[in-house]
Amino acid sequence: MSRSSIAVAGALALGAAGWLASGVLFSEPLAAVAPPQAEARAPLVEVTTLQAQPVARFVRGQGDVQPFRKAPARTETSGRVAEIMVDRGARVEAGQPLFRMTLEGLDSRLREAEAVLDRRQRDYDAQQRLQSSGYATAAQLRELETLLQAAREEVARLQEQIDNTLIRAPFGGQVDDIAAEVGEFVGAGTDVVTIVENVPLRTTVRVSQLDRAKVEPGREVMVSYATGETERGLVCFVATSADPATRTFAVEVRTPNETGTVPSGISAEVTIPVDTVPAQFVSPAILALGTGGELGLKTADTAGKVSFHEIEIVRAEAQGLWVSGLPEEARVITIGQGFVQEGDVVRVSEGQSAPAPAAPEGLASANLSPELCARAPAMTAAADNVVAEGDES
Repeated sequence: MSRSSIAVAGALALGAAGWLASGVLFSEPLAAVAPPQAEARAPLVEVTTLQAQPVARFVRGQGDVQPFRKAPARTETSGRVAEIMVDRGARVEAGQPLFRMTLEGLDSRLREAEAVLDRRQRDYDAQQRLQSSGYATAAQLRELETLLQAAREEVARLQEQIDNTLIRAPFGGQVDDIAAEVGEFVGAGTDVVTIVENVPLRTTVRVSQLDRAKVEPGREVMVSYATGETERGLVCFVATSADPATRTFAVEVRTPNETGTVPSGISAEVTIPVDTVPAQFVSPAILALGTGGELGLKTADTAGKVSFHEIEIVRAEAQGLWVSGLPEEARVITIGQGFVQEGDVVRVSEGQSAPAPAAPEGLASANLSPELCARAPAMTAAADNVVAEGDES
């Protein structure tokens, strides 16, 4: 190749390089044709708007049903049982004879004492006539008066012992137990017949420190017995001192049990209405836990910002829960709540929900008489220590 050919080829190569460097082959800069970044999109959730309704709140507790009164009829003196005048299960009235002890010679001793009293009385009367005529001194009359008073006291003592051989019912009720047989020797103070009065019945439960101020004497309650019966009753007593071990307060409830068909000694659940709170009806499936483990629900406002609300379960039903703690009108997240946190901004889809059921009402008044709480029970069993908890189910 000639030197001239080599020069031409070199010039062409340099020109092509300059043309490429000038960017003529590209209509736009390289950066402009880079693939765009994927746009970040807010998560999509579905919300349902819930309106609050007034819902009655209750405190429930388990307790043992106690008789109004329970007491044994005891012997007042030692001896043998001569006669039992009632049968187990029989209904007795106050003062009705229950059993009789043998006299053990008391009747003959009483006749002797009465004869002595009669003689002392005649001697005293004669001495009075002599003194009025001036034939007896005052000292002689005082001596006979002392003997007369001693004879009267002996007759009264023996008569009381004889009266004590007949044991009567301390109050009306049912014969629950007979613990002796005719002819059996028993000592003084032995329990022979036990009387139980189940009209009315008493049930004692315990309430927490938070609920104590909400439970007042005279408030109507519902008692559900283990036998299946239910009965309305009244709160008759609320303790002013807490149990130091449990920090709970005893509450005594009485139910009329007018027919006496409900027995004592069984268990029962007591439902006490305490207040009314605004609540919404929700499905338990949408409940969530807060950062501290508290139970709550998530809502989204009109701007899509997520909020967490701690809630309290007021009532539980087969279809869902009545909960308090939400605003009066709340846009509750019903789908997607598990993928968002408080403070997130979300896209919102309005969901369709079935109408909420009617809010459950409190207990309608049964117009129970305050006389149910008027009488104080006597000789009853000790109160139970079962704790009543707030209704969370």
